[in-house]
Amino acid sequence: MVGLVRLALFLGVLLGAPALPAAAAHPARQLLVMPTACPPGTVITVRGTGFPPLAFGTLALGRAELGSFSTDASGDFVTRWMVPNLEPGLAKLRATVGDARTTTKFAVLPSGSPSPCRPTS
Repeated sequence: MVGLVRLALFLGVLLGAPALPAAAAHPARQLLVMPTACPPGTVITVRGTGFPPLAFGTLALGRAELGSFSTDASGDFVTRWMVPNLEPGLAKLRATVGDARTTTKFAVLPSGSPSPCRPTS
């Protein structure tokens, strides 16, 4: 199997084709949040993949900066943050590492709403 991969890479270089497909060289960035809806003062877990490896980044929810994180050697991160005091409704959760940025939606619930979220106390 390894011999076939080496042969394919050699032929690709010989014929002027890229050694790896673009998708394999740069995995798609993804941002996941669990749970996807919580009231202010509760904790969410944010997972990011496909970012530059071994780098620092920032996380924001709406206009509120949540803080910073660092990616591992694969360009992934997992972090936990408290939902800030924002108006109820949909907000963009944004992760930025250098020029790499991606967003996902997060629903800020009214304070006191029943939810699967854990309070910070």
